[in-house]
Order: sequence, then C-alpha cells, then structure tokens
Amino acid sequence: MKVHRFYDTFNFLLLPFSYLYQLLFSIYKAVYRYRIIPQQEFKEKIVSVGNLTVGGTGKTPFVIFLAELFNRNNKKVSVVSRGYKRRRKDRLIDIMTNSNNTKVGDEPWLISKRVTIPVVVSHDKKEGCSYIIETYEPDIIIIDDGFQSFSIGRELDILLLDATDNFVDSFVLPAGRLREPLSAIKRADIVIITRCNQAGKNQIQRILRRIRRYSRHTPIFLSSHNPLFLIKIPENRTFSPFYLKGKRILSLSSIGNNQSFLLTLKSIGLNIVQKLSYLDHHTYSTRDINRINRLVALHNIDAIITTEKDMYSLRFSVGELQVPLYSLAIELSLEELKRFEMVLEGKGLL
Repeated sequence: MKVHRFYDTFNFLLLPFSYLYQLLFSIYKAVYRYRIIPQQEFKEKIVSVGNLTVGGTGKTPFVIFLAELFNRNNKKVSVVSRGYKRRRKDRLIDIMTNSNNTKVGDEPWLISKRVTIPVVVSHDKKEGCSYIIETYEPDIIIIDDGFQSFSIGRELDILLLDATDNFVDSFVLPAGRLREPLSAIKRADIVIITRCNQAGKNQIQRILRRIRRYSRHTPIFLSSHNPLFLIKIPENRTFSPFYLKGKRILSLSSIGNNQSFLLTLKSIGLNIVQKLSYLDHHTYSTRDINRINRLVALHNIDAIITTEKDMYSLRFSVGELQVPLYSLAIELSLEELKRFEMVLEGKGLL
C-alpha cells in the first residue's frame, strides 16, 4: 500500500510536466492542422496504425494481419516503421537488403518475415514513404506507429486500444502512460480493441463507453490474440501450440505487455514453472543467458518458450542455453471481418 501511495504522489508531482507536454504537443499538431507546415501527400494510399499509450497494444500482430488482408486482395503493400531501439542509426534501412534484426529493430524484422513484404525503417517517415514508392511501387503503405505523426496525409487512421490495459484512468506523459489525451480518439477513422479474449466483459464495456464519449460514429472492432504455432529455434521447425503440454516450461519475454504473453501460454494449458520478463526491446546479454540457465537447472525446466520478437534477439545465443528454445507465433483475429473489409472498401483500399 505504501508503494502505491508513493507512486501516486510521484505521478502527482509530475502533472505540471504533463500539462507542458500536452501544450507542446498541441502546438505540434496545430502546425500541421493550420498548414503552417504542409503535409506531404502521396498518390499511393497511406494507412496509419498506432496507439495512445506507451507500451504494447498488439500493434505488430495487427500490422501483420492488415498486410496479409491487403495481400489476399491482390494489393501491393509495404510498411514504413521507425524501428524502435535499433542499434544501427542509418537514416533509412531497407530490410529486404539487410539480414540482422539488431540493425533494424525486432518489430519491423518480424513483420517482413511473417508477411514477406518490403519494410523500410526510417526516422523520417516521409523519406521512408518516398523510398518505398520509388523502389517497390506499392498500392498501399502502412505507417507503423503513425497515429501521432502528422507530416504525411493518409486515407485511414487506425487506433489500437488494449483491453487489458487500464489506460482510461491514466495521465498523459510523464505522469502517466498516455501519449496524448483520450480525446484524441475522435481523430481515429477506426478503433480496434485488442486482446479482448484476455479481458472481462465489464472492462471491454468500460472501454467502449469511453470511446463513445469522444466519438459516437467511429467504427469499433474487437480482436483477440491467439496462439498459432510453436517454432523451434534455430531449426525453424513448426509444431502445434500444444506440443509442449505436460512439459516444465520457462516463459521468457521482453515485450510491451509481458503479462499478455504469459496469459496466452496458460490458455494453451502449458505448465509454466517459472517466468522471466524484461522491459520491451531488451537486448539479451551473457549475464541474462547465465541467469536463464540457472533457473533451468534449479527448476528442472524442459523447454523455454519466448515471443517471436525475442526469438530474433535470442537466436544467436540458443547454443548457450541448456534446454530447447521455442517461440510462440501469435495471430490476431478480428470479429466482424466483413464489416471491417467494407470500411476499407469505402476508403478505396480494397
């Protein structure tokens, strides 16, 4: 209880900085809204996918889902991403010509591997779009994490909200986890509530009421994160999600919502003996590998299961682990898919 009171007090002390952040962000938006700096317009269709909070909302599975949907409808699609916490700081990196995820970031790398489409990493999204258009001539460009980017005009703004996240009571940075106030929901063309299979009905209804407070007519869709298959590393052999049922498992993850990954593993009925969680985009060191091996020995672990994002960071260390390493592939499923496709058709995207 004392810890909670401490953080409540600390967040309260940060509120003046939150108000300053909101003021500066409002000025940034106004610069583009009133065309002091004009937006870059492209003839190709631009779709932005983003969120309101820091941390994981399931954005990468949704980008993969959306890109696959466009592919099935014979649309040439590409992705522009910032490549958060990438080691290589080039202005622009084309993943089609790179083979190391530490250079480009784990999320863009995962998208390119799951969908096999051009993915470009660039801090300057306008430059990334221009490069993709010149190099690959796509019909549609998905801007990953683009909801707070206003330098590019777009046909569609898709906002993701995590059903397992109590964001509705949060403050704006740095006192809270919101990138901008909840009123920004009204800017979205579509709202996707993710991880609904891991949240109660009351929580989902609470989020729906909050969305409708700011936007009565924005299309809202519910989605779930479901286990797809296990991948054994480094062989890349695939197995049923239930393949390790009955084994003693160590859960290992460093994503925006580690609890969601753990819930997914438990939903399969796996015996999670130990869990090890790190902050998002963690780079695994020799010290981390030694810690993992100590847990394996201490708890008689049979296998380690990690996320697809972590798989690419861990694949160079797999030989140092004392038990087999698997990653769990996740897929996003969307309720009312036909209605979603109709919205995309109305925007000329299908």
